[in-house]
Amino acid sequence: MIQYSFLFLSLFVASICAAPPEYLSSRESVQHPLVDQLVTIEPECNAAEQKSIRRALSDAYEIAEVAQHIQKTDPAFSNYFVKGDKKFVPAMFESFLSGGGSHKKFPITCVHASSPENHKFCLGGNLAFVETDKDGVEKIFLCPQFFGNPAPPPGYGTTALTLSSKKFTAQGWCTPPPHILGHYTSLGAHTILHEMTHITFIATHALNPPRLPHGFRLVVDLMGQPDELHPGHFYNDWPPALARELKHRWDDYQAAQAKEDFSYKMPPVPTSRNAENYADSGVEYYFEKKCSNFKPADILVKAN
Repeated sequence: MIQYSFLFLSLFVASICAAPPEYLSSRESVQHPLVDQLVTIEPECNAAEQKSIRRALSDAYEIAEVAQHIQKTDPAFSNYFVKGDKKFVPAMFESFLSGGGSHKKFPITCVHASSPENHKFCLGGNLAFVETDKDGVEKIFLCPQFFGNPAPPPGYGTTALTLSSKKFTAQGWCTPPPHILGHYTSLGAHTILHEMTHITFIATHALNPPRLPHGFRLVVDLMGQPDELHPGHFYNDWPPALARELKHRWDDYQAAQAKEDFSYKMPPVPTSRNAENYADSGVEYYFEKKCSNFKPADILVKAN
C-alpha cells in the first residue's frame, strides 16, 4: 500500500512545463510488450483508467529494464539497501520483467465507491494496495486517487506523472542538481513498482526465502510499523523518506553490532523487505542512467 500526504507531497504537476504535443503523443502511443504479457487489466477499470494503467505499466517496465543492472557500488543502491542485499535488488527488477521467473500474469483492478468492501482501503489518501481476492488471487487495486479522479481528499496528493510528461533535457527530467526526490517519485510507474513487490510470486522469485506460511506477505510496508527507537510510536512519514531512514537505521544497528554494542534495537523490517526501498532505488538508478547530470548523491529527500 502506498500513501502520500500533502504535508510531504503536493501536486506540482500544473507547474511543470509541458513537452510539445508531438513528443507526448509519440512516446505515449508506444506500449511496452510486457504489459499484455504479464498483466491482466480487469473490466472494473474504465477506458480512461485502462489507458492510464497501460502507460504507468509501460513506464514501470522501462524503469525495471534499466534497474535490473544495479550494483551494490551504485549510490541508488546504497541510499536504500545494505550490502547483504546485493543479490536481492537486481533480482527483484528481473522478477518484475520475467513474471516471477515463470512469465506468470497478475491482475490489476480499479476501486470505485460502488465497491465499499475495497473502497475503505483507499481512504486516507492511499493510492493503491495489494490484496488476495475471494478466489485466492493476489491483485493490485488502484484507488481513485491514483487517477486523480475524484480529487484526493483535502491535504493529499497523487502520482500523476508519466515518463512522457517531460523531455530528458535540462529543462525537463534532467534538471541540474540538487535533485528533489519527490519530482521523480511522482510517477504512476513508481506506484506500480512499489505494489508489484507485494505480489508473492514476484517477491519469492527475487528473494528466494525458505518455505513461506500461507498468506505470509514477504515484502511489506514500513509505514505503521513500531518504531524501535521510540516505544509506543510508529513509523509515519513520506514513504521515500521512511525508506532512506530505514537504511540509516540498519547502518547504525549493524555498526553497533560490530562493536558488540547490543543496546541498539533492530529495525522492524529488513531493507530487502520494504516495498518503497525498491521503488525509490529503481527510479533513482533509472534517472542516473538517463540523465548525465543526475547524481543520486545530490538528492534532496523531500517531496517538493
